[in-house]
This record gives sequence, C-alpha cells and structure tokens, in this order.
Amino acid sequence: MGLRGSGDYGVLSLGVFNGQGINNADRNGELHYIAHAAWPFELGSQIVEVGASYYHGRYVPTAAAITGVGTPTFDPTGTRDSRFALNAILYPQPFGLEAEWTWGDGPQLSDDMRSISTRSLNGGFVQAVYRHVFPNQSELIPFVRWQTFDGARKFATNAPRNRVDELAIGLEYLPYPELELTLMYASGTRTNTVDNPAAAGPRYRDVNYHYLGIQAQINF
Repeated sequence: MGLRGSGDYGVLSLGVFNGQGINNADRNGELHYIAHAAWPFELGSQIVEVGASYYHGRYVPTAAAITGVGTPTFDPTGTRDSRFALNAILYPQPFGLEAEWTWGDGPQLSDDMRSISTRSLNGGFVQAVYRHVFPNQSELIPFVRWQTFDGARKFATNAPRNRVDELAIGLEYLPYPELELTLMYASGTRTNTVDNPAAAGPRYRDVNYHYLGIQAQINF
C-alpha cells in the first residue's frame, strides 16, 4: 500500500550496540541493550500501529575544563543511560498522525558545573501529514511537526542540559517510487551546547534559530 510501515505483522527487535556512538571506541567495556516492538492493526478503514522501545547501558561522557570551575568529575565506569519510549501512527489515508514520547535517565552536567551524573530527561514529537497519490503514482506529502526535549545532550562535551522547542513544516514529493525529494523549514529555540561556559560568565544559553533543509533520497 506504500505506507512504509513495519509490515502486515509488526516487528520485534532485540539487540546490543556500542553506546558511545558511531565511529567511537567503547570506553567501559559494556554494551547497551535494546528492545523494540510494534504492532499494526485495522481500525475501521484506517490502519494504526502502536509500539514501544527501551534501551539501557552505561555511557562515559567527555569532559573538558570550564573556566573558573575546572573539569567536571564523573564515574569513569560510566553513567546510567536508559530510555523508554511509546509511539503511535495513524497511517495517512489520506490524513495521518504520528507521535512518540520518551522518558529516561542519562548523564548531565550539574547546575554548578562541577560534576556529571544521572539526570532525568523527556521529550517527543507530534506530526500530521497528508498523502496525495496522483494518477501516475507520484506522491505529494505535506507535513507539520512539533517536537520538544528537555534533557542532556550526552554526546556534547560535558553533557550540558539541552532544551528544544521546535515547529517544522515541509513537503515530500516522490516523482517515482525510487526518488524522494524533501523541503523543510523549522524554527524554534534550543540550547547552544557548543559555546564554552564560565563560572562567572555566560552559561549555556537558549537561542532562537531558523533552519531550511533540502534532501534527495534514492530508494533501492
């Protein structure tokens, strides 16, 4: 049906992975464990899918000196890094909705910037789409999405707290099933986790931003 879901019978996935991220060597000899399940079903003339995901491990953050504070301390064996998420999809026929929310714990810089320890996090998104299929089987899919997050950016130096509130609009066009063209504009606020803070100077600040994205994807 071209809905690009998990299939007629859902999916159950179990796995392990290196929790330090892509192309990064493991730093504590421990793997992350992950589980995911999704189940599609018919609701009248609509198709709905619900799912849940969980992962757990210990993540070793990267720390650097902060002016007036020093280098934050953390457990060298890693900090608890776990998340649980729920998601639901109403597949676009022609209108659709998709949402996901996640809760968990992860490494985060303390308020006094002297240590990195486990803190709670949460976030998610809601997306509405409309799918129009032309007689020649090309497709046009406009969408609007809101997303939010409040928790640490663990891959950033010192794992500072990261607050995100974003609204995006865009459209996807498929002239052929093998080619997807996407144009998206997003605007919102998020924490600048790149600037180096100081004890007596500026802390990590929330900034306004605007983003225009263009993407071409080939399917095979």
